[in-house]
Amino acid sequence: MTRFAYNLIIGLVLVIATLAVGIGPVEAQTGSLRLEGIVWDPSGNPLAGVRMTAMETSSGREYATVSDSDGYYRFLALQPGVYTVTAQTEGFRDVVHRNLYLFTPGSTQENFSFEVATIDKDVGPTSRARTLDSDLAQSLSQRDLEALPLLNRSPLEILPYQAGAQINGGREPLSTINGVPLSMHTLRKDGAWITEPENPRLGSGIIPGNIDSLASVQAFTTTATAEYGGGGGSHFVMATRGGTREWHGSAYNYFRNDNLEANEFFRNARGIGRPEFTRNMFGGTLSGKLGERTFFFGSVEINRTREQLLRNRQVLTNTARGGVFQWYRPDDTTRDSSTVQSFDIVENDPRGLGISPDVAALLALTPTPNNFMIGDGLNTGGYQFHTDAHIDQELVNIRVDHDLNARHRLFARFDWNRSKATDTFGNAEEAFPGLAGGRLSANNFSIMAGSDYAFDPTMVNELRVSFIRATADVERPGRTSEPMLSANSWTNPLNLSSPHSSRFPAFEILDNVSRSRNLHAFKFGAALRRTRLGSTDYGGAYPDITFGSANGNQVSKLVGPSEQSEISAGDRMAFENLYNDLLGRVESIGRTYHSDLEGFLPGGSARKRDFALLDFSAFIQDDWKIRRNLTLNLGLRYELQTVPKELNGYQGVLDRLPEVTASAGIADFSLRAGDDWYRGKRSNFAPRAGFAWDVFETGSTVLRGAYGLFYSPLTGGVIRFIDQNSFGFSQRATVYPNSASTDYRLGDSFPMPQQPGEVNLRPEADRSSSIAVLDPDLATPRVHQFHLTLEQRLWGAVWEAGYTRTRGRKLFQYLNLNQPRIEEDFLQAFKELQAYRNSGVPVPETNTLVRIFGTPLAAFDALKGFNFDSGQVGIAADNLDRRYHDRYAGAGVSEFYLRSYPQFDRFIYGTNSAESWHDALRLGVRKSTYNYNLRAHYTWSKSLDTAPTDGSYYSFTADSLQTQTEKAYSDHHRRHVFHLAFDYAFPFGRNPDSDYDFPSWVNALFSGWNFGALWTRTSGAHFSINSGLQTQYSGVYSLVDFDRSTGREVGSLTREAGQVYWVSPSAAHLFSYPEAGQPGNSGRNHFAGPGYSNLDVVLHKKFTFGERHSLQFRMEAYNVFNTAQFALPDTNYSSPTFGSLGSTVGNPRLMQVALRYQF
Repeated sequence: MTRFAYNLIIGLVLVIATLAVGIGPVEAQTGSLRLEGIVWDPSGNPLAGVRMTAMETSSGREYATVSDSDGYYRFLALQPGVYTVTAQTEGFRDVVHRNLYLFTPGSTQENFSFEVATIDKDVGPTSRARTLDSDLAQSLSQRDLEALPLLNRSPLEILPYQAGAQINGGREPLSTINGVPLSMHTLRKDGAWITEPENPRLGSGIIPGNIDSLASVQAFTTTATAEYGGGGGSHFVMATRGGTREWHGSAYNYFRNDNLEANEFFRNARGIGRPEFTRNMFGGTLSGKLGERTFFFGSVEINRTREQLLRNRQVLTNTARGGVFQWYRPDDTTRDSSTVQSFDIVENDPRGLGISPDVAALLALTPTPNNFMIGDGLNTGGYQFHTDAHIDQELVNIRVDHDLNARHRLFARFDWNRSKATDTFGNAEEAFPGLAGGRLSANNFSIMAGSDYAFDPTMVNELRVSFIRATADVERPGRTSEPMLSANSWTNPLNLSSPHSSRFPAFEILDNVSRSRNLHAFKFGAALRRTRLGSTDYGGAYPDITFGSANGNQVSKLVGPSEQSEISAGDRMAFENLYNDLLGRVESIGRTYHSDLEGFLPGGSARKRDFALLDFSAFIQDDWKIRRNLTLNLGLRYELQTVPKELNGYQGVLDRLPEVTASAGIADFSLRAGDDWYRGKRSNFAPRAGFAWDVFETGSTVLRGAYGLFYSPLTGGVIRFIDQNSFGFSQRATVYPNSASTDYRLGDSFPMPQQPGEVNLRPEADRSSSIAVLDPDLATPRVHQFHLTLEQRLWGAVWEAGYTRTRGRKLFQYLNLNQPRIEEDFLQAFKELQAYRNSGVPVPETNTLVRIFGTPLAAFDALKGFNFDSGQVGIAADNLDRRYHDRYAGAGVSEFYLRSYPQFDRFIYGTNSAESWHDALRLGVRKSTYNYNLRAHYTWSKSLDTAPTDGSYYSFTADSLQTQTEKAYSDHHRRHVFHLAFDYAFPFGRNPDSDYDFPSWVNALFSGWNFGALWTRTSGAHFSINSGLQTQYSGVYSLVDFDRSTGREVGSLTREAGQVYWVSPSAAHLFSYPEAGQPGNSGRNHFAGPGYSNLDVVLHKKFTFGERHSLQFRMEAYNVFNTAQFALPDTNYSSPTFGSLGSTVGNPRLMQVALRYQF
């Protein structure tokens, strides 16, 4: 970290420490709320000096303040909960407002009026317009969360269902809000950062807990005020539950089984039954008071899941296992057992060794085919089976609160989450029954301590200190340190992938003080977080042996069938693969050695990294009530993230990196040790301004608007990607025993890979490897956001209409600066040869390709005639530059002919070239009562961007040198989104508000019934149709040409010949392949895919026993109508299944039942 950063952080921390005991106001992302309003006397005049007491109902904890000279009072930092608020002053009877539900983020206004008689008012869970805050926010209490159908009982499941959301139906964790990149949303728990550091998404967080452990979830979705930062998207704050003044607890079990579930659409269509599935999620909670001033809450949840997954692996037939290869002649139209051709590999082995014993031992681990849905039907087939998978998870949450006195409260929280599971994410479950499969394990914990101190009724300090550690281990029991065999013709029974692990420890401290002063509610705060991104990866550390046909290991044409009239090219390739596999003919033996730039580590050493980051933020905020009905929210935030530093010195940079441009032309890069990947920006100041106008001073009509600038630091995924694609720290040592066209087999004596000597810090100009670097002037991505919203309270509900505009600027994007420069000369030379091949047009002597290869025929042979026939300029250019660049000098061609940086294949450059645009109209309604809650939102939006990635992975850009041509609908664009959350308590049986009570049997049968529903309906995602050809640049499929003259739109559900299509075969004539050098005119994300509609419901009944005991039976149904939710179709125009639908998203109808005991 730079000296400037250290000085800035130290200086601001000192300022905070000074203001914490002075007049400084602070509040940050701790989840605390504010209650404020005016106290009136019976004549309607403001009343000063009124003692206000707010008591949280469940714990009995009290907060106090006093109304000022204008009759205004503020409770500055209340925890979410249900409160009883009492107003007391001499000469008047007390005014009591009971059951005041305080969960809404920001400020809640509640006025008090003294009358001659005592006032005892039941406020209840009433919906009210937010008259004091300019941002858009909402909250869900623990009661709200419990009332909704949440399949995994995780609060993360509800996050996408916000106003302005673009919901990715069936893949809700990949949703976004207000059109920002998916990684820009932030998650906090009691103020502590729990956002997943490497690949943040709405559906991922570090130990978020379950719904039983939370008091509320607050969502700030649009133009959050200055206390919220660290991301350009929405901000979610989870508040954990504290102890209660009486002992309460629960025990429960949530149960799922395949007998209660429907079958997936395509499994059902293929006649495949439901896989076995059983899950038990059981646990309990305990809450109470320890002594007079200490409160305890704890929860435990255990997940035991057992399921079967259908797999179909490729295996050899009995004939092939015996060494006999079978095929049909290309001109064979009969194709039955009478026309099958065969060749005995064992009998014709020139060395007479037959099948390798090592290969035979490997084959013995594989079964024979039981189907021919895959394979060629003669030599290979499929073995379909159900493999067992499991998830074992334990989750523990403990919180202890202690009141030192009425003004000073402390709390401590401990969270622990451990899991072990079959690695289905990496498709590493057992290859065949009885073999070892891969495992995933995680062990996460967090510790947090907090202090809330009230200096006086107008000033509150909140201090939070937290430490969190997340670890993940990918285990590969089948991987050994000895050389392992990689076959071509069958699924490897032993997984060759290597184990790896990651660890994310983070320490954070934040201090917040809130100060009320006359018409102002000041806020000021800062936070400092240190994060380490650690990893250990054994990938490539152990030797692998391949049996491919390259590097001199090609089977002689004199062996087996080879004439085109005798065997097709595809069958010949299958023959060569089987020949090499069975005989154990070694193509290569390779392993990776890692270095520290000074020398290589011993063989078998893992690649270990520990990157450290410091994130610092500070803000100042003033909520200024300039009139009784008009509040201004004004703030300024500062954010700083230091440049990543590898703690062990495994970090380097290219010496001439500052000279890099789109066409600089550098061929003599050297690597030097250093951590200056980029300079880092220090000027990340983010202003926020907004207003809330209570138009008629009745709290019924509120107009609010706001603007904010938000910075979003780089994710850990960027750091990981740049590190993994750095040069010099790893070198692959590979031996090719048969490079001289010899015939070495397994068991023969041949050289093994040796540890390299000196570390090569200057790569050769051979275009053999790629590199990823960051722009030295890289800036922090930012988002500008504006909204204007009108709220109207009508019929007890709050109706909302609003407009949101979001603009992403300087967003992160990877560019390939080694994109072949075909436009300068190569494309013309390619087209001239193409014209010669197609029509015999003479080729000019100046043609560069002829100068390089001598004749057109030699060029066709070297660059493959098929590439000229199909117009694949990209592949031809790549082949020329990678395989024949040594001919450039003799032909007078520059080494920069196609690549600006010929030392590398791809030169991946992380920079700020991406942009995004989002406009949305929002409609919504919400209403809360004791009996029901309703929240419904509709969003019409248009989201555009120039790049779909946020840096966690490399996404090919069609044209890296003209990024603005990529402006199109975003991947997350959904034009229409509607979602509704509703829960209802049926008014049957006992009525506590009535003097009449029903007989006990009526209450037992009919009281305590509740219903909840979550409904979503969205329009389809947009997608591109690619040609399957590289007609412009290598590695990038060009788009198809699309005939728009017919005015016909493409995309509707059709069924033809037993296949389901979204782009029907009858529409194929509208598409065509682009010409050489063209990107295709159809445009990125031009077509819209299938829409999404889903309804989840829950019905539960509560049986009460005595005064304190109850039993709840719960039944949940997901995708109630069993609607098939189709994923995007096959978008490759060259594919035989183009346009067809082959998979679904989400789930078929699922049922979950639960039994819950409470006391």
